[in-house]
Amino acid sequence: MVSTISELIKKRENLGVSQTELADVIGKFPSNISRIESGKLDCKVSTLEQIEAGLEVIQKNQRRKLTGLIVLDETDFMNTVFKSIVAELELREHEGQYKGNAQHLAQKLVDLIAKEVCEDGA
Repeated sequence: MVSTISELIKKRENLGVSQTELADVIGKFPSNISRIESGKLDCKVSTLEQIEAGLEVIQKNQRRKLTGLIVLDETDFMNTVFKSIVAELELREHEGQYKGNAQHLAQKLVDLIAKEVCEDGA
């Protein structure tokens, strides 16, 4: 179920995120976020879903900064690296900075890291 505009505003404010920061994450103009939140712009359900997804990404990133990453073993480390790379590439792809298959490139990078770790540990 999609959140209401008032619920999204409350979530954004609770996260301490400005309209500009949210707009940057989801690829919208800050003025559009302002107009949506003030009720001056009627938006599609898909736009509300995009805003909600952007807030979830911000919340996850804030949580990572607060808790840090706990890595249990080498497999967990590689999975963590892979997920982090995919997330970064998908964000850059969304912002138009990267075009390509994020998961494929992430796997190549993880493989290179694993190779380096194995060579250094040998």
